[in-house]
This record gives sequence, structure tokens and C-alpha cells, in this order.
Amino acid sequence: MIRASYHDREFLKLADGIEGIISRALSLATIMVIIVATVDLILLLSGQLFRSPLGFFNSSLQEIFGSLLSILIALEILENITAYLRKHVVQVELVVATSLTAVARKIIILDLSKIDGLELIGLGLAIVALSASYWLIRQANQQPPSINPYHSSDHDPDEFLDEPTDRLPITNRPAPAAMVVDQMVADPVTPDLGPDARPDRPADPSSPPPPQA
Repeated sequence: MIRASYHDREFLKLADGIEGIISRALSLATIMVIIVATVDLILLLSGQLFRSPLGFFNSSLQEIFGSLLSILIALEILENITAYLRKHVVQVELVVATSLTAVARKIIILDLSKIDGLELIGLGLAIVALSASYWLIRQANQQPPSINPYHSSDHDPDEFLDEPTDRLPITNRPAPAAMVVDQMVADPVTPDLGPDARPDRPADPSSPPPPQA
């Protein structure tokens, strides 16, 4: 069993190493794609700005916005990969946001003359599903954790003390509040008035003193 667990740990270590290498290679490839796409967008903008006639620039706005959104999608993918390299956790919220950006790019560059109604319905359903998923994930991430441990019925109050009360001697255990009140009512404490106090003095000064024997 010890040998099998050792082999399992070695295999997991090897798998983590290969996974890290692949993630770094994907990060480098994504960076190269972002650089090339940015250079292509700059060349496209410079060519459109200095081209005549001047009104031709308005007809290529869809292509420019599509290139911008493509670069944003590549940046979000790179952020996904780097976040996975740092924390080894896939950020679902960022994945859904990337999907929404991709659908928005599809709608912007959409040519309505070459599309049918079923594709429009599919895009609409995809937008609704992704929006609902993003809202649910945001609501789940914004819920604050419970600070008071006594809100949960699964916790024992003694586990939050330095020393559980059931391990204390009986004389040192804290008495319940109701028991303390009953003891005070049954055995009231008489105040100590000092040695000069007269216990036979009446409580009411207006009442006559008792007869002297």
C-alpha cells in the first residue's frame, strides 16, 4: 500500500508538471496571437483613415469592432490561463464573461442578409442562458460568509471555548442564569452595616420603637 501511494504521488507530480508546461505554452501562444491581432488592427485603422473617399471608413466599422472584440476575447483567455497557473482553479465567472463577449462579437459582425431565423433564435437563447448564468454566479460570489459560528446548528458551543465546560470540575462550571436567580431569591444577601449597626432598629423611622424590658 505504501509503495502504491508513493507511485500515485509520483504520477500526480508528473501530471502537474506536464500541466504547467502546457499552460505556459498556451500562454505564450495567446500572447503571440494578441500581438499579431493588435498589429493587424493598427494597420487596418491606418489604412482606413488615409484611404479615399472619406465615407468609406463608416462601412468598415463592423470589421474594426470585430477585431477589437477578438483582441478582448484573447486577453480574457490569457487571464483564464494565468489565473489557473496561479491558483489552479478555473474561474467560472470569467469563462462565462468571455463567452458573452464572443456572442457579442458574433452579433456585431453578423450579416443579416446571409442568416436565417433559426440562427437568430439560437443566438438569442445563448445570450439569455449566458446572462442568467453570469447573474447567478455573481450572486453566489457576493454572498458574505457567516461570521457568527452559532448560526449553524452543527457546531457545538464548547468547541469555540478555550476549555470545554464538560471538562471542568463541577465546582468550576458556570451555572445557568435561571439557577443563579433562583438562588438569589431563596437566599437573599443581608448587607453588612458594620459593628455600630443596631439589628433591632426598625426599618421604618416613623414606627414606634419596641418596648424596653
